Amino acid sequence: MRKIFTVVLSLLIILTSCTKKQKYNVFSPKFEKTRHFLTNKVDSALYMLMDVKDSINTYYKDPYFVNEYHILLAEAQFKNQIKQANHKEVEQATKFYDSLFNIYKKDKNLSFQTARAHYYKAVGETEIDNIVESCEDYLTSLKIMKNCFKAKDLNYEKNRFIALIYTRLGTLYSNEYYFDIALDYYHNSYISFKYISDTTSYLYSSARIGKSYQSINEMENAKFWYKNTISEASEKNYV
Repeated sequence: MRKIFTVVLSLLIILTSCTKKQKYNVFSPKFEKTRHFLTNKVDSALYMLMDVKDSINTYYKDPYFVNEYHILLAEAQFKNQIKQANHKEVEQATKFYDSLFNIYKKDKNLSFQTARAHYYKAVGETEIDNIVESCEDYLTSLKIMKNCFKAKDLNYEKNRFIALIYTRLGTLYSNEYYFDIALDYYHNSYISFKYISDTTSYLYSSARIGKSYQSINEMENAKFWYKNTISEASEKNYV
């Protein structure tokens, strides 16, 4: 009986330590500088990530570190307008985060990283014309953000991320000529970007709303949104 108690206690200690590792190693401190550069020096971020690319899978055994690396690399490639060269690794990273998310849904860091993984997987799917899978991944990303975060949990970064998902979905449906659906997403992206005062982005969304109305021959609505874009751009000294 004493031996059984000792074994059970040991297992509980191991499980507790594993849980802590999963909860607190989602974002590695080693990538702090890279994450910062991805907000304002995207070329430098890409250079830093590419500089260690060959050694990542060889020397680093921590799955959190390796999978975060590939999501960051996908982000850096996207922001530098470079085609995603590590799509298979991004797919693997997405499966990795999904498996954890199914267990630790209350972990905000893990929820955000899982949403990011689906977003950048969708980017890669779009680039190879897997439109259905791309749409599914964007919608999964949006669902995670909507279900796991309340308004009080959303900082500028997370609000902007949601707005970007709306924009990408709008573009995806627009490119497939589903303009009615695209309009819903563009309207949401416009509202979301305006909420965080991202002028360049909400002006883009406003113009895309006008273009979508024009594409379905609703010319009065198209004129309204084109005028709105010009008016708001003038107010912000963009024209």
